[in-house]
Amino acid sequence: MSEIRKLILGVTTQFSKSPSWLVIPDGIKFEDPRNPWQYVTEKTMSLTKSTDYMNFLAIKMGDVNNSAAANANGKVQSRTAGELSFVIDEANLTAGENYKLQVRSSDFKNISGYQFTLNFDAKLMTYEGFESGVLNVNDANFGTTFTEKGLLTTSWNADKAISFGKEEVLFTLVFKALKNGSINGAIDITSDVTLAEAYNEKLEAKEMKLELRSKMVKMQPVYLSCIKMRQTRLTNLQKLTSACQMLLKPL
Repeated sequence: MSEIRKLILGVTTQFSKSPSWLVIPDGIKFEDPRNPWQYVTEKTMSLTKSTDYMNFLAIKMGDVNNSAAANANGKVQSRTAGELSFVIDEANLTAGENYKLQVRSSDFKNISGYQFTLNFDAKLMTYEGFESGVLNVNDANFGTTFTEKGLLTTSWNADKAISFGKEEVLFTLVFKALKNGSINGAIDITSDVTLAEAYNEKLEAKEMKLELRSKMVKMQPVYLSCIKMRQTRLTNLQKLTSACQMLLKPL
């Protein structure tokens, strides 16, 4: 799993102890299915005519949901299981200050895992680190190989599908602002390095997207009843006057 995650995150480009594809003769029978590693990789036959052929079985290492493409086009399976949306709050950045972007989800229901590339404006901010939330993420869940180019990769999975509420913080990303600006338009989820997709309880792929939530709160005026206030001494008399206060409260 460690090697698979490193490949997904772009930390490495190949497996260290096995090829990307294993090819074994079709129809092979494993003497012990619980220990199938002593498999045959060769088969010999005599080709006597042009129609002779032999079938082999290709196994893609790390393909846990049969989504790998064995053709030259390299196209992956179509995504038909909906979307998973991650949500962060809009923020204005001030040069030199650190900002913690709390990542939530509006629909984190029965999710087994996710992976994606987070693109950010490397001229506006630098990646400083992360903090765990309800998801217990660690260094192995993030790839920082390309952060100088504004690309942060991430991958997470669980033993079984889990769900979280809309206001629960999944994890937090820490950035440092290089200049004044806005987070709006400066960050997005892509597949530039790590393919962006999530997986439900059946390991069906879901598309991923990033939403920015406005922190602006609409206000409405609330008029309080007039209250008595004592005014300063006027013409040798103390007068009681009334004053009305207007306050604002969220809609």
